[in-house]
Amino acid sequence: MSHGIGPKDRIFGGQFNESPKANQGEKEPSALSHFLLLRRGSTALKAITPLTKACIPRLNPNSNPSKSYVNVSLADLRKSYPDLAIINPCWSRGRVVVSASEIGRYDILKGLLRNGQIVSDEHRGRAVMKAAFYGYHDIVATLLQNGQISEDHRGTAVVHAALYGRVQVIEMLLQKGSISKDDRGRAVVNAAENGHLYVIDMLLQNGAQISDEHRGWAVMNAAENGNVQVIDTLLQNGAQISYDHRGWAVMHAVEYGDVQIIDTLLQNGAQIRWDHRGEAVKSAVRSGRVQVIEMLLRNGQISGEHRGTAVMNAAQFGRVDIIERLLQDGAGAGIPLHHLHQAIWFLNERQLVLPALNALVNDAPQPND
Repeated sequence: MSHGIGPKDRIFGGQFNESPKANQGEKEPSALSHFLLLRRGSTALKAITPLTKACIPRLNPNSNPSKSYVNVSLADLRKSYPDLAIINPCWSRGRVVVSASEIGRYDILKGLLRNGQIVSDEHRGRAVMKAAFYGYHDIVATLLQNGQISEDHRGTAVVHAALYGRVQVIEMLLQKGSISKDDRGRAVVNAAENGHLYVIDMLLQNGAQISDEHRGWAVMNAAENGNVQVIDTLLQNGAQISYDHRGWAVMHAVEYGDVQIIDTLLQNGAQIRWDHRGEAVKSAVRSGRVQVIEMLLRNGQISGEHRGTAVMNAAQFGRVDIIERLLQDGAGAGIPLHHLHQAIWFLNERQLVLPALNALVNDAPQPND
């Protein structure tokens, strides 16, 4: 039997027992189907005939198969050799195309599609999505030439490719036709997560729009990863970002101390929710970022509870300068009394005194007043 297999490949023939007990409930196409085991890595496979239709899962090239299997259960086979492919002649050509596309086996794909062999649009679309995720641009190109890919499949493939910046794959997919506004937005969110600015520019070119919801999530992802250029691109042309998304983005940026991103998000008087601002101030106090605290307090008010917690945190680290800024312009009047007492105690432990705190305690209504 000739399969065009190179000397580095190992092939074993046999049968597997498809009883429910043996396979632990796994559903397979037919009983006692013949199988072959193929080690991944070789590109010497010349062709797959229509009779040798295969499912080829991910394989480990370091596997060391050493024997044939006859009448073994599929479950036992997978347990003993989880890194081997099970090539089953009962599985459809389309299913093989999907699996070969997922593991980058261009040679197998070419063999299956040779001579105009037909693969369903559904399987072709699923194969494109798998290949796009892993960046197998040669496989994507071959599948796009082989037949039609639905807008849904193309859109999902673009979303997958955007996460890892597969520029060549995305260009090919977009050249085949438009994708939905929702898929375009999801792709921008993915690209923003890893800072793929070129992908975002590509997706938004020619005035293409995405929803404010997707734009907001993309800004949050970019802020979390310190990608100020991505944020600038997403905020250009007066795009609106909700209070929630902008606030969460600011909190992410404060956590990493990225002043440039915070300034970008708060420029031109853009507001965030008071509770987001308060949490951001508390985070900035814990890390001692005075410039960030100043920017946030200029943006608007924070609650007495947030301000009190920030004062306690600053006192714990002996940061009298931060406490003085938090108490400016009479802002300390709304701080709960127990926060003031705790802050004074922290300062006393460090042999520090701040008269302004003592004055606030003296002026505060007492519990039995």
